[in-house]
Amino acid sequence: MYDVIIVGGGPAGLASAIYSSRFKLKTLVITKDMGGQTLIVSTLGNYPGFISTSGTELMQRFEEHALKSGAKIVCDEVVEVKEAEVGFSVGTHISDYKTKTVILALGNTPKDLEVPGERRLFGKGVFYGLVRDRLLFANKAVMVVGWRDLAMSIALSYSDTAYKVYMSYKTGNLLGDDKLKEMIKVKENVELIPSSQVMEIKGEERVESVVLQDLWKNEKKEVKIDGVFVALDYVEKTDFLKGLVEFNAVGKIVVDKGCSTSRSGVFAAGGITDNPSKQIAISAGEGAMAAISALKYIQRRYGP
Repeated sequence: MYDVIIVGGGPAGLASAIYSSRFKLKTLVITKDMGGQTLIVSTLGNYPGFISTSGTELMQRFEEHALKSGAKIVCDEVVEVKEAEVGFSVGTHISDYKTKTVILALGNTPKDLEVPGERRLFGKGVFYGLVRDRLLFANKAVMVVGWRDLAMSIALSYSDTAYKVYMSYKTGNLLGDDKLKEMIKVKENVELIPSSQVMEIKGEERVESVVLQDLWKNEKKEVKIDGVFVALDYVEKTDFLKGLVEFNAVGKIVVDKGCSTSRSGVFAAGGITDNPSKQIAISAGEGAMAAISALKYIQRRYGP
């Protein structure tokens, strides 16, 4: 049994993981996309200690700090949180975990492609956002699905190690930061496939290929690849938490100043809470507060 399970791997979730791990609590982070929406930020100048950085670089620092502090991180999507005989049960698509406390820090969730093979191969070549070990795809072919800043940032990141990076997107052109677009254009191993849509992801144990449809010619083709990185829009997926904690009228989790929810033993931090101020530094602070509150709860309920 874990002491703390943190749902979400953005600034709030990773800050919680750093604090709870340093408190010597057995900590698990479950996240569909490491870094969350912060990865979209190409230039960040208001995070203390960084005159200028990118969201991707900042979240890589957060992740490294959490891992070195002792937290375990699992790439999966939480679909159920419920009270158990002791503590809570946290269910994902592929496993169930037991924990004394839960910290909800999921923010918004990456949109799925909703195509055959996507869920079955999630974590086996299908990812949302960046993965920790980019050398995993060294000298291999990958595909990034998306047309905005996040997709371009991911494509640039893997272009340094992968021998081929495809970018598939429904639009006719890439949209977003002009600097990123110029950087993409000069990368010889990045191939753009505009006006295309992923129809299926194939593979037995791991991703082996994708089926693309040309939206102009209405033709299909199969592309051999080793990894798919989905970088579409973000959506709010909190229905599985209804009945567990209290939400306000606009769908945010109600918390007190200690980040406690209406359910004893469940805490929340970051974009999912009813705190109106949505900044990376504030989310990180809420994550720290939630971990402190979880520690106090465990000490009261289970002893020091």
